[in-house]
Amino acid sequence: QAHRSIQLDLVARHRTPFMWMASHASFRKGVLVAYVAALCADAFLTFEEDPTAVSLLQHDLGLHRNPSPKQVPEFVSKCPTSACCDVGSAGGGALEQHSDGVWVFLFGGAEFCFADGDLFGNFGFHGGLPEDWILEELPAVAHGRCMTYALETADGNVHSQIIPTVPDACTHGTVWRTTQANFDRYHQFWMEMINPPYESIQINVTTMNGRRLPATVLHHAKPLKFKDPSVEMGPTVSYIQREYCDMQRRNYCPSYVTQVHNHLVDLGVDMSQVTC
Repeated sequence: QAHRSIQLDLVARHRTPFMWMASHASFRKGVLVAYVAALCADAFLTFEEDPTAVSLLQHDLGLHRNPSPKQVPEFVSKCPTSACCDVGSAGGGALEQHSDGVWVFLFGGAEFCFADGDLFGNFGFHGGLPEDWILEELPAVAHGRCMTYALETADGNVHSQIIPTVPDACTHGTVWRTTQANFDRYHQFWMEMINPPYESIQINVTTMNGRRLPATVLHHAKPLKFKDPSVEMGPTVSYIQREYCDMQRRNYCPSYVTQVHNHLVDLGVDMSQVTC
């Protein structure tokens, strides 16, 4: 106990020079360490044995043993947009395995990101999408996923996101089967031609008639502004206009659409300006 008091007293007495030197870029961390060691080599080595002393010292010097801590997986404990999740036996069946094509899922009225031929016009699809672009199309639900609205670092705007959440929550959308060649072009388009870019990640979805399908879904390829995905911001009216109206046009479950509407209002979006 007496030894620990000496350690902490040493840190306290020298915090002022530590903080002054740490605030000046001309002093490298190696110089700061040498300074501490010169004060009392034995006590400095003893810091390694005391977590409290180490924490105080590292805070002042800006030193950390783990400068790149392990990234915490995205997760929200509560889903404010979830509703109408009791479809397809809540995804309890076996996953279908298809060798003929790839399944693509999109959610929350963002289906145009796959199904709108005009969007891909600058990617060689002049005159519309190829005939084999959509081999099957089904309304579906992703259980254990939540639609949120988050600020992206890539373009500084708010976009809809799909984030893992509790198993009884869900996100509504549409799933399509397309060819591998078409999927490769779709993936390239969203990774290379669009800002912010989106990668395709694996997700399991359940159709309204109970089919469980292994699919992909677009996911932000650049970091969100806030590391905590539960920190949301309201999108612009012009942004939400198309997504919200597409949910209605595609006959989403009314309670889900209402839940999304109410959440957008809570985020400060003037939904009275959204006309479908």
